[in-house]
Amino acid sequence: MKAWILDTGPLVSYLDGSEKEHVRVAARLDAFTGQLFTSTAVITEAMHLLAIDRRGPTLLAEFVAQSGIQIFDFSEAAALSEAARRMEKYADLPIS
Repeated sequence: MKAWILDTGPLVSYLDGSEKEHVRVAARLDAFTGQLFTSTAVITEAMHLLAIDRRGPTLLAEFVAQSGIQIFDFSEAAALSEAARRMEKYADLPIS
C-alpha cells in the first residue's frame, strides 16, 4: 500500500485555492490512491492558517472526514519516541 505523510504546507495549499502551489498539490493529491497520515499538530496549524477564510476550517474538517486520513497524536512518550526515531532516520531529507 502506498502511504503519504501530509504536512501543513501541502494540506493548506490543497484547500486554499489562492496558495501558490495549489494547482500542483491538488493534482498530486487528487490522483493519490493510498493512505494519508498526519498529526494533530499539523491539523491544528492548518486550522489556524485556513481560518483566514471563514470557510477554511470547515473545508479542513470535510477533507479529514472524506479522505480517511489517519491523524496521530504524538503526546504520549512512546509516540514521541517513535517520532524522534523517524526524524533521525530521515534527517537527510529536505522536510520540516
